[in-house]
Amino acid sequence: MPPAGSTSSKEKSVTPVTDEVAMSPASTNRATGTNGLSWKNFDLASKLHDLQEEFDEAVRITKNSFESSDLPEIIDYLITHAMSLLGPNKKQQTAAQEIVYSVKNDFEHIETISDLFTILQHKYMSWFNYKLMIKLVGVFLAKNRLLKRTWSAYEKKLKDYFINSGGLLKDADAVEFVYFNQLEVIKYLISKNCNLSATDNNGSGAVHISVATGHLNVLKYLIDNNYCNPNVTDNQDRTPLHVAVSAEQLELLEYLLAANLNLNSFNKQDKDGDTPLHFACMIGQQKMVSLLSRFTNINIANKKGQTPLHLAVASGHKDTTEALLFSVTGSSNHHNLLTVTDNEGSSLHLKPRPQDIEIAQSVNSDSSVVKYLQEIHYDLFVFERSKVNGYH
Repeated sequence: MPPAGSTSSKEKSVTPVTDEVAMSPASTNRATGTNGLSWKNFDLASKLHDLQEEFDEAVRITKNSFESSDLPEIIDYLITHAMSLLGPNKKQQTAAQEIVYSVKNDFEHIETISDLFTILQHKYMSWFNYKLMIKLVGVFLAKNRLLKRTWSAYEKKLKDYFINSGGLLKDADAVEFVYFNQLEVIKYLISKNCNLSATDNNGSGAVHISVATGHLNVLKYLIDNNYCNPNVTDNQDRTPLHVAVSAEQLELLEYLLAANLNLNSFNKQDKDGDTPLHFACMIGQQKMVSLLSRFTNINIANKKGQTPLHLAVASGHKDTTEALLFSVTGSSNHHNLLTVTDNEGSSLHLKPRPQDIEIAQSVNSDSSVVKYLQEIHYDLFVFERSKVNGYH
């Protein structure tokens, strides 16, 4: 897969996004800081914040305009018109019965207008995805001219910001919108050929940011549509796999592993020589270690000469140590894994204690690891991190 921003015969062309989704799950995250953004992007983020505030105020006015007696009819309307309100994109992703059931489940137990708007704002609307609110106003508050003018003014400002004013679109690189999980905006910017290969001050692009912030919907859209390179590196030579592990985003790591990444990505070392597996061992993510060890050369050493097992033991993570040892078979492999030394000459040859073999047997009495430990008397586990001080 070519890097983001490049083209190839296999890469999909960018086509305009024209679907107007009136009712689909959308984040309402606010722009709260630069977090590596350039000042240009910070200016855009500030405008995002302004739009969010205007949207919130328009929603507040709308909520106060409804009467409690309107609630049963509103809920009936939402459930009855679920298919048309959700829009074509959502209908393609989910079976019709599942859509109706999901909407019904969300709304049928609501007892107040306030509860209704809490659900709407949390799951079905955002400052960019507001068509549902306009539909509700048109159906139930058609005579409220002030409210209609409020939403009309908001819609005009949104278009001025992102459609009619060439300035913002000219400067937009879409990266800042990944921070705030604004998928519909990202789709629109892609349709206008905005720069998806741009990075923030840390060299993190759209794919890095979507992973770090846990926005699986954005990550899947970018990778599934071939809009980005899932193997791209940042200023520290870290791939999205590194980021997924360091941010402890297990679900996103699982998606990346299923996305047919280049096998070299698993063994990719950052500027410190650490692979994603090194990261997982340092922070004690046993599930991540089990996943990554299937694809990674577990004997790769970083610039300090440390293998993932060195880091797992030094950090006192028993579960990750077990996961690494059980990921290999054969006494010779275990010997190589356990006897490697780092740049300081430290190895994992620890003093034997009788209870260590008993503990190992309780884990798996038939394991070749246990048998090997019995033969060479290695101390598998580190029980008191304070006594580790690097290694024994």
